[in-house]
Amino acid sequence: MKFEELKKFIKEDMRMAPGRLYQPIMIRTLIQAKNGEASKDEIIEAIKAVNPHKVPRKETEFPWKILTKNHKVAEFDKAKKVYRLLDFDTYTGGHKSAITRYCKRKISGDHKHPDSYVPRRVKGKKKILEELVVKTKGELSDLIIKFDKDKQCFGPNRRGKLYKEEEKKEIRNNFISEFPPDRIPKLKLDEYVAGKLLPNGDKNRTTFCWWLEHGTNDLGHFAVYGGKNKFGILYKEEMKDYTFGSKIEKANLSKEDAFDAIKSEITSVIKAGAEYTEKFHDGVLLVNKLKAEAGYVQTDVHLRILLLYYPDHFFGVTANSVLKNCMNILDFQKNEIPKDAIMMQIMLVKRKNEHPIMKKWSLYDYSYFLWNVARKTEVAITDTSSVVTPESDVFKKIEGYLGVQ
Repeated sequence: MKFEELKKFIKEDMRMAPGRLYQPIMIRTLIQAKNGEASKDEIIEAIKAVNPHKVPRKETEFPWKILTKNHKVAEFDKAKKVYRLLDFDTYTGGHKSAITRYCKRKISGDHKHPDSYVPRRVKGKKKILEELVVKTKGELSDLIIKFDKDKQCFGPNRRGKLYKEEEKKEIRNNFISEFPPDRIPKLKLDEYVAGKLLPNGDKNRTTFCWWLEHGTNDLGHFAVYGGKNKFGILYKEEMKDYTFGSKIEKANLSKEDAFDAIKSEITSVIKAGAEYTEKFHDGVLLVNKLKAEAGYVQTDVHLRILLLYYPDHFFGVTANSVLKNCMNILDFQKNEIPKDAIMMQIMLVKRKNEHPIMKKWSLYDYSYFLWNVARKTEVAITDTSSVVTPESDVFKKIEGYLGVQ
């Protein structure tokens, strides 16, 4: 089945006995597997993982005959003794993610929740209240003076640690000692990629991607974590194979060519940062240079790289929404606020350097200050009114953008 047919089958035509979730589990197992193939034992193990008390009996035709004969979803390869998802090679990364999501919904079923229920995907999320922004603007001058006198005035963070600039510098220096600019072109794939475990089963905490996501987290939280689209390549432990971002898939690059292109892009970002800091000091030119790159890694990765290699020019707040909120608090007009996160940072640094007190601060200080000031304008989401549900127009537009409608 091609994508649209399989989508319709899962969402509209699939019929299951109560508690017998074999079909969506089998499809999910195949769509996530290397080459779309899995043995009967592997599929049964996946079913056990969901519900060990509801496992297909040996003599049953569910889900095997249902998905190979009644509905042409998969086929059985007698020579290799594996089930194979039909038309697997036609599925893009976006298609695979969508099918996985549809299967997950089918497995989870429809549940009714009390009015106070907050979905797991929004627990801990925040939203900005305009009245708190106005209040924080009015307090800004006093907050600047207070922080200038006592850099620990905001108290400990969620892990109980107080702010120390020396610790931030040490983290950054450790990263640079591991990944000096001239090492990037020489990196091996497993020295770059996230997701691959060490032989003893532990997480690999030495790779470039691990350092960007986790090892340097105390310099400022990453805007979005993980994923093949963010870094271009990701290792999927359950598949025992590498997966590629959508842009690399569209370019139809081999693993070797894709990784060479990613290393070249990262090197270009570092060089563009050097030119910006040492020569032209033109933010628009820098942004245009980075936009000219292939984009196999995402923009927030570009910004993360810039703040690590050029800490006197870029800082740890990288999420667009937080940067926009900071610009609002610092009294930038709406028509002055750019869409690009890098340009927002450049404008915020300029504002800092023009201020009689803040100009004395390091960018580590400034980043910590902005983050804490922005948090004063946020409240926890306690209702689902702003949640993007699968039935919403926003969700459908996102699916359309990804090509999975």
